[in-house]
Amino acid sequence: MAMILKKKGDQLEITERILEAAAGNRDDEVIARILEKKGDDVEITEKVLEAAASNPSAGEEVMALILEKKADQIKITEKVLKAAAGHINSGIMALILEKKGDEVEITEGVLEVALGNAFGGEELMALILDKKGHQVEITDDTLKDVAEYMSSEMMALILEKKGDQADITEGVLEAAARNVFGCEMMALIIHERGDQVEITENVFEAAADRFFGVEDMMALLIEKQDY
Repeated sequence: MAMILKKKGDQLEITERILEAAAGNRDDEVIARILEKKGDDVEITEKVLEAAASNPSAGEEVMALILEKKADQIKITEKVLKAAAGHINSGIMALILEKKGDEVEITEGVLEVALGNAFGGEELMALILDKKGHQVEITDDTLKDVAEYMSSEMMALILEKKGDQADITEGVLEAAARNVFGCEMMALIIHERGDQVEITENVFEAAADRFFGVEDMMALLIEKQDY
């Protein structure tokens, strides 16, 4: 494709499908050639941006090229942000927030994808909170996901940045009790929000269902209950 563009670029009609394929190509030279040869004639649609944000090997490079050449003509939608939030490389989201941060909205759906990102979720959440924390709404479901799947460091960051929205409900405590590193998570929550923590039967049941570390978790909960 890069060779065709080099030789026949002026004669080639660039459709949305071609742009999508170029944005998802592992070689960022393809989209670079298109923008160089036909930049004034092409429209960067939502699908093209999704393809760039989902590109597993050259996503950051492709997104950087698009934002450099066409930033004033593109709109970053929730679908594009979800694609970026699901990528192993947080650099794509960093580029979007740097270049288009004032125009994007971090929805609960975007946060869900970031929290479900097994490889870069914590880095993405830290980035989002740093750049858009004032606009991010931490719901009960979001906090439960953090309590169950993230590290205590991430919970500490949320409590620091969004503490006024972070209510420690029974569901959050149950989620923390199920966390693989639950004792660290639960100890942090108790330390930071002890006045909000009520250890119920459901929390004890969640702790009892752990695969390991049951005794340590139970001891922590009993100590809090007896305090």
